[in-house]
Parts: sequence; structure tokens; C-alpha cells
Amino acid sequence: MLVFIIAIVIQRKAGLQSDDMATLKIKSGENFALSFDGNPTTGYTWEPQIDTNYIKLNWKKFEPSSKLLGGGGKEMFEFHAIKRGETEIVFIYRRSWEKEGANKKIYNIIVE
Repeated sequence: MLVFIIAIVIQRKAGLQSDDMATLKIKSGENFALSFDGNPTTGYTWEPQIDTNYIKLNWKKFEPSSKLLGGGGKEMFEFHAIKRGETEIVFIYRRSWEKEGANKKIYNIIVE
């Protein structure tokens, strides 16, 4: 069973912004996915920071919302819950050459 969660994110221009922390309960051995609005043609991408003792990244992909060159779409991530415990996934929306991000999302993950 795949648990799918969609998070809509608005890019902010001034400083690193963070929405409230969300909590997800996942069963050990299950896959789950998170999706964010993004536009990698601007240089910005979502970068997940994870504790690989509890979860692993299965795949990351981008699906454009239109066929227009330079258009936005969804950045999607699928993870696998490895073992029971509690951890976080921190997503930072930034360009690879910049230290600071434009946005941040934090998910508290409870693996049961």
C-alpha cells in the first residue's frame, strides 16, 4: 500500500520560511510519497534531509504541469519506512549554489 500526501508550497522571496510541522504515521515496510509544487528551471529544487536508519528515498521525479518550456509542476518523492521509531524529513527549497533556502517543510515521521 502506498500512502500519498500532497503538500502545496508557495515560494517565498525573503528569507527561509517554514510552515507548521506535519506528523505522518507510517507502518514499517510501507512506502509513502510526498509531492510539492516546484519549478527546477529556476534553479530551485526540493532537497530532502533524512535519517537513513528509519527511512530511505526510493525515487525522486519531476512532473511538469504543462508542456510550456520553463513551466512549473510537481516534485515528487517516494520513501520506504525501514524500522520503527520517530524521525524527521526536512525539505529545503533552494538553489544548489546558495546556502540559504527560500522555503522549508518539516515532517515528523512516526514509523509504527
